[in-house]
Amino acid sequence: MTTAEWISKFEAECDKKPNNTVLRVLCEHMADYLHTHPGAAELIKDDKTLDGAIDKMKAAAKKSAANGVGVLSDEEGFAIVHSYFGIDSTVERPETISSTTKAKRRAPVSLFDI
Repeated sequence: MTTAEWISKFEAECDKKPNNTVLRVLCEHMADYLHTHPGAAELIKDDKTLDGAIDKMKAAAKKSAANGVGVLSDEEGFAIVHSYFGIDSTVERPETISSTTKAKRRAPVSLFDI
């Protein structure tokens, strides 16, 4: 499928669930990604869906859940989405992000900042 066809497919999927914010965010992200990465659309297999990408993100979050709560950073979530769609092998996957990289992402916080 072409970039325009994928974007139409993603938008149709979002239109079926207008109150699903996660679906809308992924739709917009994928549209932006496909516009800025020519040729990526041809790499995606026709059976892939945004719901399928969300399922992969849920599974990854469950693996690292604590007290029943699993959270992914934007970087981790989008890396999973890219991996699911097979479009970006250069994005680090969550399981390969080192603890030093995670530490660099944390900004120091002070009570005076509140």
